[in-house]
Amino acid sequence: ALSGEGEGDAREILALLEACLDRCLAALRRTVGPPRVAAIGFTSFAMSWLGVDGDGEPVTPVYTYCRRSPRASRSVEALRAHLAATTTTRLARLYGETGVPIHAAYVPSLLWELQEEKQEQEQEQEAKEEAAA
Repeated sequence: ALSGEGEGDAREILALLEACLDRCLAALRRTVGPPRVAAIGFTSFAMSWLGVDGDGEPVTPVYTYCRRSPRASRSVEALRAHLAATTTTRLARLYGETGVPIHAAYVPSLLWELQEEKQEQEQEQEAKEEAAA
């Protein structure tokens, strides 16, 4: 369900999850009879995130901790430079408060990367429109 870059389609992942739950419940029925399930919980060692609209519908792929792209390291360095330029203690404070060094799978780094991609796409679109005019 995930691409080689660590992204996945939310609807496909949900369908796989539902199929997994169906199989688990079927196994319970076979072994102990009708299960009385009060809740199902999930946890994860690492983050994944998904952009949704106001109705809760996916508007981005699922981005996982293992997302990698050719520009990831550049985005990490750009974010570090930005934080260091705004104040010399901001980068250290962020690390001190979270315990998380800025790296390619760090959500702010991913957001920085997506922002850069969006800006490039908008610039390319503007250039195409100007060329067509």
